[in-house]
Amino acid sequence: MKEVEGKGGYMVESPITGGLDALRKGQMVAYVGGRKDVTDAIMPILEVSWWWWWW
Repeated sequence: MKEVEGKGGYMVESPITGGLDALRKGQMVAYVGGRKDVTDAIMPILEVSWWWWWW
C-alpha cells in the first residue's frame, strides 16, 4: 500500500461474496478495506454496485 500511495494513488480492497445466485438476485455483498477517507470518496460507486457493503 505504501508503494501505491508513494506514487500518488490509493489502495482499496473490495472482495465480493454471494456467488452467481446472489448476483442474479442483485444481492452481492462487498467487504471494503482501505483508508476511511478514500473509501468514503468512492462510496457512491459502491452503493450502486452492491446490495450491501461492509467497511
